[in-house]
Amino acid sequence: MEKLFIQSTSSSPEIELCSESNVFKMVGESCMSDANLFYAPVLDWLRAYGKELNANAKFEFGFSAVSQTSMKMLLFLCQEIKSMQIDGQQVEVSWCFSKESPELKEIGQDISFMTDLDFNYSAVDSDLVFA
Repeated sequence: MEKLFIQSTSSSPEIELCSESNVFKMVGESCMSDANLFYAPVLDWLRAYGKELNANAKFEFGFSAVSQTSMKMLLFLCQEIKSMQIDGQQVEVSWCFSKESPELKEIGQDISFMTDLDFNYSAVDSDLVFA
């Protein structure tokens, strides 16, 4: 499967989905005006990937800000990840958040609870992950 890479902007995260390494990263601010449109190709890619997954997958989220509409789309993304787990795949989800923004941990906890997907949480200095 082809790698999906989306460059970050001032309001959207960098996204790197690579089936060769089975490591999937989303890092940055997620406060774009149309989160549905932005995340649609990501959801499509994950759905296709989920049908082919044959190894452990690691999902790494590191957001400096998340809007309500982005949170909804992240919930949909995590539901796809949960579907992979239900289908017998090993998945690991890491949720990094800035030490200065503990509310971002709460967003991860809410998504984790709503999808019944375990997250590993890491509080980091914002300049280490979100630069």
